[in-house]
Amino acid sequence: MEHLLKQILAETQKTNEKIDGLEKRMDRIEKRMDGIEVRMDGIETRMDGIETRMDGMEKRMDHLEREVGDLKNGQDDLEREVSGLKNGQDDLKYSFTQLEKNIIHGVGFYIDTVASHFDEKTNQLEESDKDQQQMIDTLASRSVYHESELNKLKQIVNN
Repeated sequence: MEHLLKQILAETQKTNEKIDGLEKRMDRIEKRMDGIEVRMDGIETRMDGIETRMDGMEKRMDHLEREVGDLKNGQDDLEREVSGLKNGQDDLKYSFTQLEKNIIHGVGFYIDTVASHFDEKTNQLEESDKDQQQMIDTLASRSVYHESELNKLKQIVNN
């Protein structure tokens, strides 16, 4: 029995040694698990940071998409306005051409009328000038005649 007890004791010691080895292994595994848990917490924190950054980037992208949409709308409005300006410019060119034609035709008629009026007035002035010249010539000859008559009267009075 003593031998049996020694055998049991030896087996118990072996078992205890194995359990101690297992406990040490478990402690090492537990330490590794704690290390892994710390690393996982770090990774989780990093992932939260990345997620926050991604949310910020997503908001920025949404904002940029709205701005690009606004720019496209503005560009469309600008293109419509430019098209309207081109149409207005064409209308203005047409109106200017019409005005130019009307002025040329109107001024041409007016110039013809003014030229005709000048010719008529020039002819009237020439006739009036001729009449005045005849009057001056007549008065000059009368004046010479009267002067001669006055000289004759003076001689008669002096004699």
